[in-house]
Amino acid sequence: MPYISNKTFIDLYQEYKESRRGITEYKIANALYLDYAKSENINEIINDLNEVLKKLKNGFIYGSITKEDLREIKLTARQEQIAMLRQKYTCTEVANILGVPPSTIFITYNAVLNKILRHKEKIEKNIPPVLSKQQTDIYLLYAQGKKNAQIAEHLNISADTVKTQLKRIRKKMNTGNNSI
Repeated sequence: MPYISNKTFIDLYQEYKESRRGITEYKIANALYLDYAKSENINEIINDLNEVLKKLKNGFIYGSITKEDLREIKLTARQEQIAMLRQKYTCTEVANILGVPPSTIFITYNAVLNKILRHKEKIEKNIPPVLSKQQTDIYLLYAQGKKNAQIAEHLNISADTVKTQLKRIRKKMNTGNNSI
């Protein structure tokens, strides 16, 4: 398979995810008007999109997971263990190895994949991966040149919260001055 950058995988993943959301919303909005055949066609399209999403996710996540990546994302020891085993074994096999129900492996591994996905998306967008969701939102608005009061209003939080989070962002980024 030719080399495809993680950015390409992430972009495609987001596009297909939006397509699936749009088709699902269409199906729900028009449920009363769709005959059986149209409804089945829509279900097949959604299932196909789910398969493509799964393959895209696997392409940019499975192909590049290392122990260092997992440590950088700050997973628990159990999450890291499951992630590393899951690259070689099925959920059922990992469950048997660890002596836990397969559902536990499935849930934990999906949580790990979502963390990895968010981490890689932040890296691709040049957002420091160590930031929380709120800090990321503040960082992006601040990087656009917004003032603290504007950020607070936009995010519906207090200006003091913005100020505090900016201090934390600078600390996480080892930036003592006002530049981020």
